[in-house]
Amino acid sequence: LRPPPSAPPPPPAAPLRSGGAMGPDGEEEVVVPSLRDICVLQIVDLMVANVEAGRTDFSRRATPARLINELCRLLPPFLLEPMLQALTRRKVITDDALLAFCGPERVALRIHDANHLRNSTLKRIAPRCPELRVLDLTGCSQVVNATVRSVLRECSNLRELFLDGCVRVTDAAFELAGPEDESAAGCRSLEVLSLQGLPQVTGALVTTVQRQYFRLRCLNLAKCKQIEPAEIGHVFECPRLERLDLSFVDAVSDDSFDALGRGGAPAAPLEEVHLSRCAISDAALLRLAALANLRQVRLPYCKDIGDEGVSAMAATCSRLELLDLKNSLITDRALESIARGCGHLRSLDVGFCPRVGDAGVALVASCCLELEHASLAWCGLTDASPHALMACPSLRTLDVKGCWLLTPAALAALRDSGVDVAS
Repeated sequence: LRPPPSAPPPPPAAPLRSGGAMGPDGEEEVVVPSLRDICVLQIVDLMVANVEAGRTDFSRRATPARLINELCRLLPPFLLEPMLQALTRRKVITDDALLAFCGPERVALRIHDANHLRNSTLKRIAPRCPELRVLDLTGCSQVVNATVRSVLRECSNLRELFLDGCVRVTDAAFELAGPEDESAAGCRSLEVLSLQGLPQVTGALVTTVQRQYFRLRCLNLAKCKQIEPAEIGHVFECPRLERLDLSFVDAVSDDSFDALGRGGAPAAPLEEVHLSRCAISDAALLRLAALANLRQVRLPYCKDIGDEGVSAMAATCSRLELLDLKNSLITDRALESIARGCGHLRSLDVGFCPRVGDAGVALVASCCLELEHASLAWCGLTDASPHALMACPSLRTLDVKGCWLLTPAALAALRDSGVDVAS
């Protein structure tokens, strides 16, 4: 590997800093890059330089694929994975280069935004990597249904599949043979499925997942706009589902949660629910209150949520650690319920809730002693709130942007106590 004569030699790797760790002299501590990091940086820089030279001088053209194929025979295995990620970030990964990294021993493959990779190449991933446990093809627009079906059939140990932004994938990719058939081995093992932003996915997928993917723990259907309201409720019948993201799904409404109120239907053991900008009200939260295992609930920009629903959920979901109620209708009454019922809360976001005031903040500060992060931006607060929050022993960050009644002196006192305040 030689850089073109006209190109300057690659610069030495800059020392990596520790991200704020302080040394004994009070200055930021410098961390020396590892030998592996230096090798990867130098090799990738040389390959990119060869590619850039080939664009102007065809007699010197040397593709990354040829370079990687040669390197794979020489480099130790521990260098191959960081090289793959570095080449992907630099947008120089090619079809042959990708296949050079694929082998029967590979258990994880992550390729992001590689739109130039051909579908015929992506179809060869599963046969070459039958032991895959994690496959992340986020943003690879050439992925089609046949690619997904090949992975689900041939990778019997597959645990995590990420296809966010793979716009050609439809429901048919997941409609395999029955779970008792050996050709559906991937269905039986899959635990994490992320399909964010797939425009052709509909509610039929929800039904398929509920019937065939018995081990599924995490499902992300955010921004899947074609899902119908009547089919969303089936997702709550998945027997092992722990994390669910339906953010920005227009079909989500109060009726979507009716399944949680049926007497004979077992509810999924959900721990995390993401419902950003969904058309739900307190009626939905009254249903969600039946999920006692909830630890994280994100409901930002659900503008019809109020005190009644939040109070009901706080009364039964005592394990809550994260609660995001940004831009809702709540008042101090909701914060009072949170303070009484959610003693393990670590993160609270009630930004853009103008009816939240000092009284509610004081109750949270006195009862939620594990609170680490709080966003109170654009709430109706005075200096009484920073004073109350100083008694919160675990508080690390606080966002009070837009709280114009707070004085610099009150914020300075809070900063002096060790809190990172954004104002």
